Order: sequence, then structure tokens, then C-alpha cells
Amino acid sequence: MNVGEASRANIKGKIHLKKLELVWEGDVDDSVHGRHLLEQLEPHENVETLTIRGYGGTRFPGWIDGGSPLVRVVTLELDGCRHCCQLPPLGQLLHLKKLSITDFPEIVSIGREFYVTCTSMKKPFQCLEVLRFENMPQWQEWDMFGNEEEVFHLLQKLYIINCPAFNQSLPQYLPSLITLQIKEGERLVTSLPTIPRILNMDLDDLTLSDGRELSASRSQSPLIERIEQLGCCGLLNTLQTVEIGQCDFLKCFPLESFSNLKRLRIVDCPNFEAINGNWISLLSLEIKKCPNLVSFLEVGQKTPNLQRLQLADCLNLKWLPESLHSLLYSLEELTIRNCPKLESFPKGGLPLKLQRLEIVGCSEFINGCNQQDLYCLPSLLHFVISDYKHAECFPEESLLPPTLTSLNIKDFPNLKSLEYKGIQHLTSLQTLTVSSCPELRLLPEEGLPASLSYLSIWGLQNLESVVNNKIQQLPNLKRLLIDNCPKLKSVPEEGLPSSITSLRIASFADLESLNSKGLQSLTSLKHLHIVNCPKLQSLPEEGMPLSLFSLNIRRCPLLKKRYKREKGEDWPKISHISDIDIH
Repeated sequence: MNVGEASRANIKGKIHLKKLELVWEGDVDDSVHGRHLLEQLEPHENVETLTIRGYGGTRFPGWIDGGSPLVRVVTLELDGCRHCCQLPPLGQLLHLKKLSITDFPEIVSIGREFYVTCTSMKKPFQCLEVLRFENMPQWQEWDMFGNEEEVFHLLQKLYIINCPAFNQSLPQYLPSLITLQIKEGERLVTSLPTIPRILNMDLDDLTLSDGRELSASRSQSPLIERIEQLGCCGLLNTLQTVEIGQCDFLKCFPLESFSNLKRLRIVDCPNFEAINGNWISLLSLEIKKCPNLVSFLEVGQKTPNLQRLQLADCLNLKWLPESLHSLLYSLEELTIRNCPKLESFPKGGLPLKLQRLEIVGCSEFINGCNQQDLYCLPSLLHFVISDYKHAECFPEESLLPPTLTSLNIKDFPNLKSLEYKGIQHLTSLQTLTVSSCPELRLLPEEGLPASLSYLSIWGLQNLESVVNNKIQQLPNLKRLLIDNCPKLKSVPEEGLPSSITSLRIASFADLESLNSKGLQSLTSLKHLHIVNCPKLQSLPEEGMPLSLFSLNIRRCPLLKKRYKREKGEDWPKISHISDIDIH
């Protein structure tokens, strides 16, 4: 388009035009022609949204100065004006709420010219709510105008992205700011404004969400100094959650600086060693993949409210505090995973309020457990133990407390038997999971606790039978899961409790048919799940239990074809079931 064509287009005469986008394609390097062309594309004053992209001039024409042509503009985007070396006085656009300035490689300084004209001294940016600067590699200075309290007082969101040369402070008075994002501008982060209402902040390796959650990852600078900058902004006292990951510089975490912190998560920080200060407000602590951590709690530190503690993959963690039971007397959940050098229980035992305990990959730690260490926990309800290499028989008599409602035994490579004497007293046990115990052949002949309502067995490569003389004496058993137990001779076996309402059969690579008598005996069965049985050819000819309400079949290709809805040859045999899902 040439100047004459632009003039004849009569953009200014289009009174109903609300949104206008002016785009130059390719590399436009004729500054004079570009400026004359843009002068002729002046819009009518009714335009509310204006985009100028790829403009090749070094300066903007006079109509972009807050005069009558842009009196109603609310949103303005200037993008890819690669030869422009000075911004127009956009502060005089009275109704401007959103301003985006991107890809201006020649801009070095933003000063008075950005705010006012020589003839107009209106208070600048009186309505601006969103301001974005992006891809301005030479931009170094941003001078404020007049009284800072009269500029940007409504600004809610500020984005400064990929402006690596900027080395001055941001506007210091931003009372309405709730979102600040600074990316690839490390120098800029060294001086942050006081921003009392901030809710969301993204500073390369620091992210603040909802005013209460701070996360840091892959920090390439001393992290604590960065966090202290947030303290100068008045932010640390409002934080409730802090997550730090992959930060090589973190050695000690200054908990004393966070008066209201409730949740702390530190992951993959190779030099992390300690937490400084009292843990007055802290409710939850997770430390993971921190090889320099030897002990996590110092003598004298106050921890009155900690309820949840997780220590995982800390390869050099050697001990828990001897007075753990009194230091963490509010603790309700404790998880210890893959801490191979942890060898002994604390001498005073575990906190008496503990409700959930999970110990994984800490064989020596379990070996150092005295017989009464767990049995004397009056509140313990859930116990998970995994990757215990030494045990051939588990659990020992009087090891577990009678309060347990859930027991999960997993990855015992040498376990040959479940000890009846160790579980007979668990009169409140409702859930029992036994998995990945390849040497286990039978369940206890003497039976399982009568209170049991859920039984899950999977990955028991040598299990020969689920049924024994006592299995029917489980009047409360409702849910049974059998997964990847290839030596079971028939599935489901005859003699299972008729109280079962939900049965899941999964990962039987060679199973060709279901035991019809075993299935028919489950007179209360409502839900049947059959998963990953590639050789299973059909469901029992005698039909399914009349009580069955839902049938779910997944990754069983022969069944999928045979019982396909409306089309499979045996679809009529199951069509009466209310809820059928076959994938």
C-alpha cells in the first residue's frame, strides 16, 4: 500500500470501527515512507482496540499522542516496530487500560516522552491496569515522571520479559499491583517495589501464586538473597506455602523469616543441610533428594504444630532426634522413604498422636525397631511398609498396635509367610494389601481378622491359593482385588466369602476362562472388573450372579470382540446388566 491508497481508504471516516489492526509484513526499512503511510491511517476516535505490528518508522506520527483520534482507546498493542527508538506519549490516552509493547530492539531509554507531550500535562496513565514490555534487548533505563503516587496507581499486572539489559529499579509505588512477571531480566529483580496487594509473581526462578504460595526452581543465583528481596517488599509474612527445587545454592532455610509459613517442601537441593529458626507455624514439611542432610531437627528448636513430615531419598540421613516424641508431639503423619543410612528408631519412640506411618526402603531402620515401638502408639491407624529385604516372616507378634485399620505390605523379596500371631490381635483392621512378595505361597491358615472389608493381593508370583479353611469366616469382606498372581489354579476360587460385593481380576496373562462355580457363589456381587487378561475367551456359560450391577472389562481383546455392545455374538448374555463398560 502506498500513501495515496492509504488516504483513499479513509480509515478516519469509518465511524463504526471499534477494532483496528495495522500490520506491515516483511522487513520494512523505509522509515520516511512508513511514517507517511501511518499518518494517513489515522482512525476515527471511536476505535477502542488498536494494534500496530511491524511498523518500520523510527518515530510514531502525531495522532498517537493522546489527542482526539485515540480518545476512546482501551487496548493498545505495539509489536515488532524494530526501527523505532522512542515511544510516543501514551500516558495521555485517557481511557487506556491495557498496553503491550513488544519487540522494540532499538529502545534504550523510556523517559518523560512516554508520559506527556509538550502541550499536555495531564496526569499520565490514570486508567492503565495491564502493562507489558517484551523483547527489548537494549532497554536500560525507565525514568519515572513527577510524583510517583500519581502514575500507575491503578496498575494491576506488570510483565517485563526478555529485557536483559534493564538495570534500574521498577516504579516503587504500585499500590494496586497483584501480578508481576519478570523473565530473563536478572538485574531487574535486584530491586523490587513495595507491592502490598501482590498475589502472583514470576521472577524467572521464583514464582508466587495467590499471595500465599512461593516456589523456586533451578535457581542460578543465591536463593536466600532472592527470598530476602521479597521480604523487603513485605511479602514473606503472608506466605503459607514455599516449594524449593533444584537449587544448588540452598544450604540453610531461614524459617524465622516466614512468620506464617504452614507448608515447606525442599526437593533436589544437593547442598541443603538444615532449617534455621523455630517451626512455630509450620504444619507440613517435605524434604526429598537432599544428600547433604544428616539430621533435620536441631536440639532446642520448637515444633509444636507440625502434623505431617516426609523424608525421602536423603541418602546420608543418619538419625532422627532422640526426643522426637516430645519435639513433634503434634505429628500425625510420618513418611520415610529410601534413607538407607537411617539405622535406628529414636530412643524415646515416635509421637503418640501419630495416625499414619509409611516406611519404604529403610531395612536397617526397621531392624532397629524395638517390639514396643509401634505397638505402643495409641492413635496409629495406617501403616505402610515396603522394600524390607530381611524378613521371611512378618509381622512379628506384638509388633503392630491393635488400633490399625489399614496395613500395606509391599516389596518383601524374601517373605515366605504372613505371621498369624502378628495380625490376629488387629481387631480393627479393615484394609489389607499384600503386594510384590514373590516367595509368598499361602495366606495364613489360621485366617485373617474378621473385621477385614478390603483385601488386595497383587504381584504374588508364587501364590497358590487365596482360599483356606478360614477364608469364609470373613463376614465383613466386601472388596477383593486379585492382580498378577499367575499360579492361582482357578479364578475366582470356590469358597470365597459370599459377602463380597466388588471383585477385580487383573493381569492374568494365561487365564483362558473364569471359574463359574466360584463366580456363582458370590451371591452379593455387584461390581466385577476384569482387566488385562489377553487370553480370556469368554465369561461363564452359566451366566453371571443375579446380583451383578456393573461389569467393567478392559484390555481383554477376545472378550471385547465377543461381548461388543449390540454386535458381539454373546452380547445378549450380558445385556441385562445395568452398567457395562468394555474397552
